[in-house]
Amino acid sequence: MKNGKMILGGMAVLLLAFGLVFTACATTGGGTGGNTDPKTITINGISALTGDVRILIFSDLNNIHGTSHQPVNVAVANGTLTSSFITVDLFVPTNNFAQSTTKWKGSGSYYIYIVGKNNDRWSTNNAYIYAGSGDIPLQYNINEAAITLSFDNFKKYNTWKN
Repeated sequence: MKNGKMILGGMAVLLLAFGLVFTACATTGGGTGGNTDPKTITINGISALTGDVRILIFSDLNNIHGTSHQPVNVAVANGTLTSSFITVDLFVPTNNFAQSTTKWKGSGSYYIYIVGKNNDRWSTNNAYIYAGSGDIPLQYNINEAAITLSFDNFKKYNTWKN
């Protein structure tokens, strides 16, 4: 009988711990990302751009160096800067650049490119790519639903493309 009470007591503790873990995960709003959570990106400290911006997520840097200078995008987002930051949902692209209504749920390592408008046109003169603390483009490991990056980690497109 004593062993039965210990087993029941142990099961109660396990159930309580299991419940607390799931309650804590549900209130964090994050999760692990994976392929099931829609992705949101925030870029803070944007001092070099104003107004409308476009964020492009792509995996092959070679296409951006080619004659078309157009990467094959896996996700896109359009938005307007608020003060010096932007927070936008990422979407599956249509026609490579247009934002669809389907939220992007991917994960993995990708290049992140942000471009501003210049005279009402998207311009590589107003473009930056994620480089971490270095000077060359780096892929960023997208593994959470909410991505937050500092604009300090982006380098001007024209400084490395040639």
